[in-house]
Amino acid sequence: MEVVSVYNDKGGVGKTTMSLEIAAAMALSGKRVLLVDNDPQGSLSMSCVTDIKSVKDGMDRVYKGEVALTDVICDTYIENLFIVPSGLKLKDYYIRKDVATRDRVGEIIDFMKTDADFVNLFDIVVFDNPPAQDGIALFCTMQADKIVLPVIPDDMCFDALVRTYAFIKEQAPNFLDKLIVIVPSLVKNRGVHKRYLKAIKSEYDGKNDNTIVSETRVGDRAEIPESIGLKQILFISHAASEAAHQFKNLCLDIFPWIEKDSFMQVLTNAAEEKKRGIREKFKKMVEERRKLAALNINEKTAEVVNG
Repeated sequence: MEVVSVYNDKGGVGKTTMSLEIAAAMALSGKRVLLVDNDPQGSLSMSCVTDIKSVKDGMDRVYKGEVALTDVICDTYIENLFIVPSGLKLKDYYIRKDVATRDRVGEIIDFMKTDADFVNLFDIVVFDNPPAQDGIALFCTMQADKIVLPVIPDDMCFDALVRTYAFIKEQAPNFLDKLIVIVPSLVKNRGVHKRYLKAIKSEYDGKNDNTIVSETRVGDRAEIPESIGLKQILFISHAASEAAHQFKNLCLDIFPWIEKDSFMQVLTNAAEEKKRGIREKFKKMVEERRKLAALNINEKTAEVVNG
């Protein structure tokens, strides 16, 4: 079982979108995946949980020790993909870097990796973290097996990447054992993108055997409107798009054990199956409209005849 942390101490770089897309792709490929919404904003939870109004408990109460992790796992719209929602009081752990919080996060991740029932239930856990250099975001990232660092190639975000990477290197135990994937998003000005990509590669490629700079180009600011809500996941709604293709490639970077051809084919099949379902639903709707229209015509004819 692998634990992946999507992290950057700067907001607006596409962490939630990236967490959602890579988790959905792996679930569609047949892996059982658990998303953990560590962000107090709860955007991921609101997008993914099938019945968000019925959710009473989340990660806030798990961190507090009031409920068990396995008791707050919710279904999503995609088979094999589950989520632990954030919870109303998660903000209490947003910036706390006390020993108790660190130890509690450690207990939860240790449970994920060692509990026999949990390990049998899930193959991958993906943490979507808030933008912070402390609190739960830092502690989860320190103890994850793999760290994904999305970054928009501009001055502020480049500085944030340098700061975030250095901070993780300083804080994380067994830093050299972790796979770190840096994902520079594609900006509209390709010249600017190439310049920053070159700078990022120069800074990080080859300096740590387990750090790679991905060639993935996930779109301007990594904000893909179609990915908001699993009903519109890219691999289904826009399967042939460049964005979907790039997120598939990102999965290959993060999970190098994936067999590329079968992975790509499985996602293609999932998209085709979804399209068939949409077409059948549309045909059924058309038939119902036709029947309704015929019924209305018959009623109006009867009115005319009966004067």
